[in-house]
Amino acid sequence: MKATTTRLAGFGVLLPLAVVALAAAASTPKPFDTSAWAISGAEWRVEPYRGHTALLLREGAAWLRGSRFQNGTIEFDIAFSEVSGFPGIAFRAATHDDYELFYLRENLSGQPHATQYTPVLHGLYAWQIYAGPAWEATARWTYDRWMHVKLVVSGSRAELYVDGDCVQIIPRLRGPEGVGEVGVIAAPGAARFANFVVRPAAEPSAGTPPAIADSTPTSIVRTWRVSTPFAESLMTGVADLAAVPGPATWDTLGI
Repeated sequence: MKATTTRLAGFGVLLPLAVVALAAAASTPKPFDTSAWAISGAEWRVEPYRGHTALLLREGAAWLRGSRFQNGTIEFDIAFSEVSGFPGIAFRAATHDDYELFYLRENLSGQPHATQYTPVLHGLYAWQIYAGPAWEATARWTYDRWMHVKLVVSGSRAELYVDGDCVQIIPRLRGPEGVGEVGVIAAPGAARFANFVVRPAAEPSAGTPPAIADSTPTSIVRTWRVSTPFAESLMTGVADLAAVPGPATWDTLGI
């Protein structure tokens, strides 16, 4: 894109038109079609719903093609019913199995674990570890109506808003830290999404509060080792895993 400049009447300020165009593009909702999104699920379709063109997604995910998000704002509208379900917003996805995630528990309106944050690593949710007041929060849903969700990410900090109210703050994110894809997820359950907008920021905003110290209890197991597959019969009469002759390598995993 070739950058040109224009003068704002009465102000004498020169603005690069390329920057203005990029800012406008970032604020434009991303239509839910397969040219812009990689969509998969047990059921999905784009349809009108309560005045908006919406993606109905059941037991699946939709990833915004070519998205590169690390810091900034993600906004969208969501609608769901009072049934069990866990729709969410994924971001900083290094792969579709490794990303940060906030999700909403559809049938727990007003309860202290209506929302939850968890990193997703190797396709596994860590909700059992990232549970409790530090990772969950109270929110109230308006069923079968549109609610507006906004996620603000800056460095290690993320803030989740629903209909203008800040419902959850995570001072220190635990998943992938770099630039990655963004997407919406409804698994299990179903939800409708509309008016999806991504506004990336080049740098964390000034004045962002510093990350707080790690408050994870010392009793939590932080690392463990996983072997390559081996036959169960090799465990016969063996009390020490290190003595099992099968595994050639061991990998260390952690939170």
